[in-house]
Amino acid sequence: MSYNPKRSGNYVNLKLTDLGRRQATQGKLNFHEAVFSDREVNYSFKRNAGTSEEINLTIGEREESSIGDLSNNRVLSPASEHPPVPTSNFDLTSPYLLTFPDIKSFTTTQTAMTENIGMFKALNTGTTSSIEESDYVVNDQLYISSGLVNTSSSYSNLGYDDNPPTIVQVGDFINLTFQKWYDGVTEGYDAIREKKKHPFVSLTYKIRFKSENQIYFDRTFASYITGSNNIDIPWYTYPSLSAEAYYGSGVTYAPDVWNLNIVRTKNIVGDMVSDNYQTYGSLEFNGTKKYLGFEKNLRSIAIVHYTNSYKGSVYGDALLAETIQIDLPTVLWHHYDSMPGRAVYGGLRITDIGQENQYDNIAKTSFRNLADKRGNVVGRAYMSLKVFVITDPELVTVLSYKSNRSWTLPKPHVTLVDNPKPPLNLENTTPLLNDGDTLLVSYVTEADTVYVNQFQSLGFRSSMHCEYIQRIDCQGSSKYVNVTFPDGGFPYMRSEAGFVSHSGSGWSANRVKLIAHKMRTADFTDLNSIDTENWVRLGGAEGSSVGDGAYEGFTSTDSIDPTYLQAHKFIISQEDYDAGVAYEMGDFFTAGQEFLTAGDETFLYGNVQVGTVEKIHKTTLTLSISNQYLNTSANPTFDFTQDRAYITEVGILNTNGELVAVGKTTHPVRKTDLRFIVFQLEFDF
Repeated sequence: MSYNPKRSGNYVNLKLTDLGRRQATQGKLNFHEAVFSDREVNYSFKRNAGTSEEINLTIGEREESSIGDLSNNRVLSPASEHPPVPTSNFDLTSPYLLTFPDIKSFTTTQTAMTENIGMFKALNTGTTSSIEESDYVVNDQLYISSGLVNTSSSYSNLGYDDNPPTIVQVGDFINLTFQKWYDGVTEGYDAIREKKKHPFVSLTYKIRFKSENQIYFDRTFASYITGSNNIDIPWYTYPSLSAEAYYGSGVTYAPDVWNLNIVRTKNIVGDMVSDNYQTYGSLEFNGTKKYLGFEKNLRSIAIVHYTNSYKGSVYGDALLAETIQIDLPTVLWHHYDSMPGRAVYGGLRITDIGQENQYDNIAKTSFRNLADKRGNVVGRAYMSLKVFVITDPELVTVLSYKSNRSWTLPKPHVTLVDNPKPPLNLENTTPLLNDGDTLLVSYVTEADTVYVNQFQSLGFRSSMHCEYIQRIDCQGSSKYVNVTFPDGGFPYMRSEAGFVSHSGSGWSANRVKLIAHKMRTADFTDLNSIDTENWVRLGGAEGSSVGDGAYEGFTSTDSIDPTYLQAHKFIISQEDYDAGVAYEMGDFFTAGQEFLTAGDETFLYGNVQVGTVEKIHKTTLTLSISNQYLNTSANPTFDFTQDRAYITEVGILNTNGELVAVGKTTHPVRKTDLRFIVFQLEFDF
């Protein structure tokens, strides 16, 4: 029980009792009668409060005096375990019977905008609506520890001059932002915060173990060494499998983190271990993938949800249309509007603005598409479920730590042609597809594993293939297969010159190779059911370049210029296919709990801002007290010749006469034979 000393005016504090709440959950709550009480009034106090002169005042004059005025008394708010109320009103009349006109139920909605929350914070100090997707820096309240890694130590461990911090734990995630200058001078740990707009590569690893002065990663990272100059790269550690408990436990100042679970119900292409997807992380969400209707048409989805430990009703009952904004500051999105290799800002923003409400017949709920600024649909927002689903295969891929890249790759264009690429001809080559054949095709980029001083490899590692798997069927005469890339599809891919002019931002590759799987059309069911083991990497083994299924720079060690790659045509023959080798992911799926695997992501490395809708179910009780009633009282302190009655409490009884709700006025309400009083009590459910 309490009162609000700062609340002015008089109002009724209404509350369901424990019995009332229990009956509400059982669907048995009803309102039948109301009983008024004045048991918190001491009428004699008023009569004894004045001086001898004041006592001689008339009743009417004395009521204007502030000394002993009962209207200034405090009334404690009701309690859940509230004492029973009298069985009659304080004037001994029968309880007020609640009839149909007195009880009304209706539903209202309230909307509000939530804060922009997540793993980043705004670089500027303006309003959240003015934040661009590149205007973010790492939220220093949400990572566990941070520092600099010196790339001279090793390609798979983090070196210290002294012992590593004890706060760095085996199993934690560690994120590295790869950035450098042409002259070999790092931007610095603090400067990176001020230059976050640059499209730097951001990759997340797992800490396998640590020794006296080293921390070892689950895989090797990029090597940024220019001659004798070593580069310090900022790193941040985050909780791994304990992320839900960590961010939901109040360890951080504001544990506002959206969860991310990437669900795959089939092997990734190139995973040669049969049914290995059953060892991937987030497999426990496979039922959600089916529930939302993505079991057949998508090989993987990313589920973004806000379900850490109890947070209260932060996002109400549903999301508000036209307000969703999801920012992914570390993603280098291939739809960025730029000339090849010349993008200068990173980050991706997806929203539901301009989209329409749609209905999911499988999940039996509504959703709205999520799209980038150019209208490219990448997922769905399930408004009532308060869940986002990323469906774009490439965006899902770069959100996966195991993909080894934070840049997306464009969808290849695949067509059938009659002739091979000159100088080859029909005499010395064979068409790839015959009548009734189907080809599934994508591609993979390769990067040299050793940094070369002349910027030939730029230090990046090979990464997962493009997850836009294209299908083409052959009907009729035999055909060659032509593969090209769309204009502007490689905005962040840097050649040697581009890497220098853009201060080491962006990504690079030395070779691009097609991967393909040839099959009979009659055997194709859907992309989620395709064979993931019998794929071919055209162009030979990694590091080689054979036939027309591979493309490389002017020399095998040069970084590819995206302008030339964009203009290149792959025309695949049967000979190119036969010269290929088995496409095998290999080290991407190293066994053991100390290594990352697909689906191990636990939180969204981004921010979410959205409007909310809260439905409020209201029941109002209107109690009208005529001027003829409640003017006297059976209160033992009441004097019929001197006092006026006051109301402090109303009890609501069910049909069994049980107290199911109680209301208390903040101050006693005076009742006289000249006053007609209406109480309107409102319950929110």
